[in-house]
Amino acid sequence: MPKQKASTSQNMQPWPIPDELCRELLLPHETVRDPVHGDIFLTALEREIIDTEAFQRLRAIMQLGPTHLVYPGAVHSRFLHSLGTLHAAETMVEVVNRNAQIYPDGQLVTVGAYPHLLTRLYALVHDMAHMPFGHALEDEGNLANGADEWKDANRAELWLGTDSEVHGRVVAFLRNLGVRKADAETVVQDLRDYVFHRRSEIGRLAYPYVADIVGNTLCADLLDYLERDMYFCGLRERSGDRVLKYMAILRLEGGDEEAREYTVMPVKGGKLKENTRDRVVLLAYRQERQHGPQAPFQVVEKQDVLSEAIDLLRRRFALAEKVFFHRTKIAGSAMLISAMAEASFGLEEIYKLTDDGLVQKLASDSNSRRAANLARQYLNRNLYKAPYYIDYREEQENDSDSKKLWRILYPTYRDPQARAELERELESLYSLPQGAVVVYCPEKDMNTKQFEMLVQTQPGGEVKQMKDILDPTRRAEMDAVNARFTKLWRMQILVDPSVVEPESKLAADFARMCEYMLDFENSKKDHPIEGDSAREQFAELAIQEYIAEYDVDEATVSVTERRELLGVTSERGLLNGTSIVKQMLETLSTRRESREQGASDLEQLLLESGKD
Repeated sequence: MPKQKASTSQNMQPWPIPDELCRELLLPHETVRDPVHGDIFLTALEREIIDTEAFQRLRAIMQLGPTHLVYPGAVHSRFLHSLGTLHAAETMVEVVNRNAQIYPDGQLVTVGAYPHLLTRLYALVHDMAHMPFGHALEDEGNLANGADEWKDANRAELWLGTDSEVHGRVVAFLRNLGVRKADAETVVQDLRDYVFHRRSEIGRLAYPYVADIVGNTLCADLLDYLERDMYFCGLRERSGDRVLKYMAILRLEGGDEEAREYTVMPVKGGKLKENTRDRVVLLAYRQERQHGPQAPFQVVEKQDVLSEAIDLLRRRFALAEKVFFHRTKIAGSAMLISAMAEASFGLEEIYKLTDDGLVQKLASDSNSRRAANLARQYLNRNLYKAPYYIDYREEQENDSDSKKLWRILYPTYRDPQARAELERELESLYSLPQGAVVVYCPEKDMNTKQFEMLVQTQPGGEVKQMKDILDPTRRAEMDAVNARFTKLWRMQILVDPSVVEPESKLAADFARMCEYMLDFENSKKDHPIEGDSAREQFAELAIQEYIAEYDVDEATVSVTERRELLGVTSERGLLNGTSIVKQMLETLSTRRESREQGASDLEQLLLESGKD
């Protein structure tokens, strides 16, 4: 069969490196043996980047953070994942280019030498900005206030700025090959454009399909970590690569921003129009010649490709359920988040650290007893338990609890300072050591990826997002998987099991205290201890505050006064009870001259409170 002429996507500007040199830069230089993918070839330029401090540091940053506490084999690094993503990206480029040769002329776009080079470089460095335990500290703990990974201007400048080692090595390497300095600088700037881009900005990139290949819905990043994480956790489920065979690049024009509908344009080469972009698309069909090189093409429907794509989503959920959000892994993450939030040093001081380096730095933090205690407990694998937690629930207008959860508790305790205040208050109430209590409130969407993969069901047909093109049965499957993923969310209050023994009366009382303080029922139902001990303890603390402030003899505080104060906290809720006690104390300060009226200040105030 004669080879079809493929069309190459063109940049709005001339490529800074000639085709011939680009092809030379793409030649294999050496091979690395990977336990998941087998042989991975590296180019000489990629070897320059790998040998930098920034990239070598990834050898000691684990891909799954504290997951090795559950799955001892899960000690694979972001270094390995980066090489695997590079390999997966290369495979995708080969597939789309092969499809562009097989399908009829003028339909599909092929990846040219320069965007091919950018694709490999982007895949290689995509995780280079990760800090130790990055997903835990940034996504789950919200310690970076949304400025995570490459969104952090300081890290972007540190690892890929004009003064960075990567920038210097790439420019020097290209200069040695005769590339002008300005053109070598352009290569690094083009790489930065892809590394730093946000999803909403993908259409502004010169080659949007480069971003699709490395980091969209069905992408090199996903394809590598699904296989790698399962493999190193000892889970037998493996992903197939069949869906890869139906990926292609189409030239798309326009599209409604909500529905993401695009019109396919013929590929004629030359510059792209302003509203036209080359994007990776999943083809739910196959085009083949019926008989011989001159025979017409036959269209074969491949709806099963969509089922394969949904199966990848299902595997990602299985990985999340068994690994990412395993209760033991979450306990480790929560302890590290709390320790880092309380540390005497900030995130900017840990950018160059490894996982072990960070934990050791926290454990030796002489200026923060809380941080040091939490880190030492983590090192000793004394992982905290959660006697109190709140499970995910859908927000509904007629459900006051769901509104309270998402409109009050969630935004409050996503804030590290609010979590720290609650932790200290609970430790004070129960006279626990500093760092014995940890509040964990992860991001609501749990880093879920919406299936925004673009799909075409027939040649020349419209291109839509996968969710808008599925039949009702497959759409229900996808929605069910996404719903199960969302329901993995859980807000927890964890406590050191060496000071509050799980399933003990103290643990049950601690859980009940959490219920009163958050004014939200515990989702954990196995705390059968009856009584009002938590409220009694609170009332006792209020009495002690009164005694200390007004120098009252504790023996003169009657049983009736204690019971009435307990009643106030019981009827109006603990948080309201707290404010009432404060109001009592403020009022008492203005009525200290009324002692002779026949009743103690506290008795009188409680009586008036009861009348109200």
